[in-house]
Amino acid sequence: MEFQCLPLLFSLGVILMAAQAALPPEIYWERMLPNTPIPNAVTQLPKLG
Repeated sequence: MEFQCLPLLFSLGVILMAAQAALPPEIYWERMLPNTPIPNAVTQLPKLG
């Protein structure tokens, strides 16, 4: 049973990381570092896609 759950958990982890990486930099910054000002370098990043 343990070996059947391992690939499922790994896949779920990859999906969650990819979903978070697709966030705009401003939203990601607010989630990871709340109450911290966003540096100009982050706001000036080129939009991907």
